[in-house]
Amino acid sequence: MNIWRLWVGGKANLALIPHNLEYFSNHFIGERLGDAWTPPPVSINGKSKKLRDFVSWMERARVSSFFLREEQLSVPTPRIFKLSHERNSIFVSNNFADVVIDNKLTGLALVDPRKNIYKINALGGDLNDVAGVKQ
Repeated sequence: MNIWRLWVGGKANLALIPHNLEYFSNHFIGERLGDAWTPPPVSINGKSKKLRDFVSWMERARVSSFFLREEQLSVPTPRIFKLSHERNSIFVSNNFADVVIDNKLTGLALVDPRKNIYKINALGGDLNDVAGVKQ
């Protein structure tokens, strides 16, 4: 099984920038937020950019405009996970890439985790390593 680093960001995409950078680290922790939850204030960068399926919030929180039930998938349930020593990164399995390609989702790159994504991004290089994935 291949593992990819999920990259959502860069200057090509719309981004939601929270006013309190710690908010998502303290609230989006895998638990239900409750009915009284209200979103924090955010700024929107790149308003003229095309709205894609994946929107960058910040390194620690990603959102997607799609939701798939397991019975809708033609592949086993995609694995999405984080590593304790890579707090700012999200990793996905190869079948996540299959779901992205099959559903023509945009706004992300799947990167070989051995690559220095920050250096490549700063130099304006292409981050995506999976054929068929459209940033």
